[in-house]
Amino acid sequence: MAYEGNTYKGEPVRIAEVLGNAATGGVMNWLMNFYRHVDRSRVQFDFYMYAPSAFDDEIRALGGRVFYYPKVVTHVFGAVKVLTKAFRKEKYPIVHVHMTTLSFVALFAAKLAGVKRRICHAHSTADRAEGWKWLVKNMLKPLARLFATDLAGCSELSINWLYGRKAEKATLIHNAIDAERFAGAYAEVAAADADDAEPMKTIGFIGRLERQKNVGYLVEVFEDIANKRDDVRLLIVGAGKEYTEIVEKVKKLGLTERVEFRDWCKDTERYYAEIDVLALPSIFEGLPMVAVEAQAAGIPCVLSDNITKEAAVTPKCEFVPLAARGKWAEALSRALDEGREYGTRALEGSAYDIRTEADKLTEYYLEKVAEGGNAND
Repeated sequence: MAYEGNTYKGEPVRIAEVLGNAATGGVMNWLMNFYRHVDRSRVQFDFYMYAPSAFDDEIRALGGRVFYYPKVVTHVFGAVKVLTKAFRKEKYPIVHVHMTTLSFVALFAAKLAGVKRRICHAHSTADRAEGWKWLVKNMLKPLARLFATDLAGCSELSINWLYGRKAEKATLIHNAIDAERFAGAYAEVAAADADDAEPMKTIGFIGRLERQKNVGYLVEVFEDIANKRDDVRLLIVGAGKEYTEIVEKVKKLGLTERVEFRDWCKDTERYYAEIDVLALPSIFEGLPMVAVEAQAAGIPCVLSDNITKEAAVTPKCEFVPLAARGKWAEALSRALDEGREYGTRALEGSAYDIRTEADKLTEYYLEKVAEGGNAND
């Protein structure tokens, strides 16, 4: 196929977007935000992931295709074989891999298939608290970018962690969101709060229930708050390996009537409509999309100081050390009392507005296609 202008012979340029587990998590949400808003007459996405996701029907309706491949962790050679065959058949000009330290597997397959531009994308960091996983991730870091022609990342923190001395060559692609979607969903909630003389206040967590997210610690902090206030509840949205452990902790602490668990869904704005403050006590992070979404909705955030300060996209964001459990309770109570801002438009037109960043991503892809094999690695 020959490149003509912005398309291949009048058709949009098709990009392979490679993820792992797309069932839940911020990376899939990040990518779908962009996919909904890029100029699909100029670029189209094909999604490569381990198994079906809640977004598959939407992807196909928007003109994309969905492919499944073996899990890298358990079937690395099978993954390389399947991906190489698919990339070679489809003749992609770009393969964009979103698996951070595991990116080298798909990037190697892309190189074998003769793909000219191969993008490694940093979406997170790591921490010693992960134990053996931290050691493995640090061992894999040099491999992650080995077969890449181009580097990218969601935050300066993630970029510096994954690429080290090559960080200056990476392109920052912000964790942008549909600011209008989150800012405009609260009129009914605002009216309900106004009619309720003593509304129940909600501390919310949205994310994977994994060690990294440190939700058990949040439950302990909530116990301190619940012992002093009767007007607060905790809403935990998500699933993961620590779900059962967290439920048991809630029962042990006698908080069953004050803590509610919900399954994650792709229409996350319904949860923000209930939340008065978002709490993220993460042990490590890249740049959490839920924090950006919450701030777009006017919701104050209390975040671990392990999270990049880039997450503070509005003044309604406070960072607190995990070692200071008392300060966490104080910060959350203070944020609850200060309340949220209804109808805010704080992020519109900024680097975190998807309309702004989607245009940039479209041009980024087309520039890489035009450059062909002239990689900047």
